[in-house]
Amino acid sequence: MRKQIVSLLVLSCLMAGTTPALGRLQSDMQTLAKNLAVIEKSNDATELKGALQNMRSAALTAREEIPFSLDGKKADSPEMKNYQQGYDILISQIDQVAELVDKGSIEEAKAAVDKLKNTRNSWHMKYRS
Repeated sequence: MRKQIVSLLVLSCLMAGTTPALGRLQSDMQTLAKNLAVIEKSNDATELKGALQNMRSAALTAREEIPFSLDGKKADSPEMKNYQQGYDILISQIDQVAELVDKGSIEEAKAAVDKLKNTRNSWHMKYRS
């Protein structure tokens, strides 16, 4: 009985340590998706800028999280560096779209959103568990 209780406590501690991080990553993914939808639907520069800033913040946070597929990998492992590179690409693309919005090139910015979706889809296939 004592061994079962100890095992249960150890398991609970392990799960409690990883669940918040995984929850943050999921929340960041939802933020990215929600704001991408805003960008696709809106033509208002202020709304687009806000959505792009939200996406950038979520991408920066998610970049530091560890997905299930890389659980147990060290922060400096080649796999983690590659995972972070995907976010670097996404953040760069978000910045490019934001520059277009700042210049008033709303239609160009909306056309560039396809690159964001392609980046998301290709990196999702690689690291989503």
